[in-house]
Order: sequence, then structure tokens, then C-alpha cells
Amino acid sequence: MRILLGLLAALIASVSTAQAAAPSVSASLNVAWTASTTGSNGTIPLTGANAVTSYEVFASSTPLTAVPTGTPLATVAAGATTATGTLTVASGSTLYVYVVACDTTGCSGLSAAATKTVPYPNTVPDIPTNVTVVLTITTG
Repeated sequence: MRILLGLLAALIASVSTAQAAAPSVSASLNVAWTASTTGSNGTIPLTGANAVTSYEVFASSTPLTAVPTGTPLATVAAGATTATGTLTVASGSTLYVYVVACDTTGCSGLSAAATKTVPYPNTVPDIPTNVTVVLTITTG
């Protein structure tokens, strides 16, 4: 009896703790922003040595508080205000996308995040429920 109870407890524990992982999907991003027109102090026009040289786009499944040191999702030249990129992300998660402006001396801080919830991929329909049948039998 103890063995049976132990097996039953183990089965219940495995069923209650095992959760299906959200499927990963390949997500294509189209990101757009308004170009920077002044320096970080708000007054220096971005011309000459202060001109923007590129924009970097970062995407994360968690909010960022600082510019990451890793490779951006996309880097585009000055003058561009759109970028595209592809990444693998878990369905149901929130994607946070940021843009930074760079010049010859460095890059700005993070823009405000643009967020999107990643949809689940197409799946088959749920199993039909509440199926009923009426059977009528007629004789001779």
C-alpha cells in the first residue's frame, strides 16, 4: 500500500509541476522611430561632429534599464528611421524594443520601450465538447 501511495504522490507531483513550455516562434520585427534632432542636453543641433552616425535597435523579453553590451538586433545608418530584424522568442511573452542613436563619441541612452505580446502560433482547434445525438428507431 505504501508503494502505491508513493507512486500516486509522485504522479500527482509530476502532473502538477510539469507545465508545457510556451512554443518558441521566429518573429520578424519592423521598427520605426522619430530621428534625433538635438544632443542629450536638448540644445546642441546634431550637425558636424555631433551628427548621428547610426541607430541601433535592441529587443528583449524583459525590460532593459541600460544599453546592452551585446549585438543589436539591427544597426542602420543615420537618416534611417526604420529597421527590420528577426529573432526567436517564446509565444505569450512580451517583447520590449528600444532604439539608441549613436555618433562618433558614443550612443544615447535607451528610447522608451515599444512593447508587443508575442502571439501563439496557429494551432488546431480544441476538441469539440457537449456532443449529443438523438436516435430515433422506426419499426415496420
